[in-house]
Amino acid sequence: ITLTGKRIMTSINDAAVANPVSLMSLIILSTHKHAMDEKALEWQLNFYLTLLRKAPFSSAMQVTQLTGAEIIQYCERLEVILRQKHPFGDILLAIPEKAVLLTYFRNNNMHMFALPSLIACLLINNPKIDKEELKRVCFQVFPFIKAELSIHCSLKTLPELMEKHIQLLADEGLLTITDNLIAAPDTSSHQFISLSVLANTIK
Repeated sequence: ITLTGKRIMTSINDAAVANPVSLMSLIILSTHKHAMDEKALEWQLNFYLTLLRKAPFSSAMQVTQLTGAEIIQYCERLEVILRQKHPFGDILLAIPEKAVLLTYFRNNNMHMFALPSLIACLLINNPKIDKEELKRVCFQVFPFIKAELSIHCSLKTLPELMEKHIQLLADEGLLTITDNLIAAPDTSSHQFISLSVLANTIK
């Protein structure tokens, strides 16, 4: 790809729209068997909305104003997900026939979550890691993701962005920080499941 081509792709990604279907696709396709408990899915959607609003990918991006619950209802009406009734809580599944459509929408927004997904991925594989070591590994790996997904982020601003995302993940309970040691949540918790879904975005 030429330099001009890369600039065009980066500009397109900067102006991406995080719409209800793309956010649903990012999450549901990152789960086991493309299915998720309704309450957990709603929480994950609201969490992704929080990430986009508190640490926006770019000033040109747009984010849906719908809540997690409203996104679920919207996607049900469009018939891209299917509700499976269960006495302990309904399960929402991706409709197999819509897999190609969901993949298209997921790919349009994947770059927006590349950095927090990388952090989550490293933490899943290293449940306890020194904060500076995590940042060091991120700094080594992220340039490859940046090139692959046409991300505008300057490496000069990467340390600040990493710090912001680490704090946001801590605020949501997806990691804890004690004396500069970062730890993943208990593997039996819903926070760990949420962290795993986020990690699967760039796997």
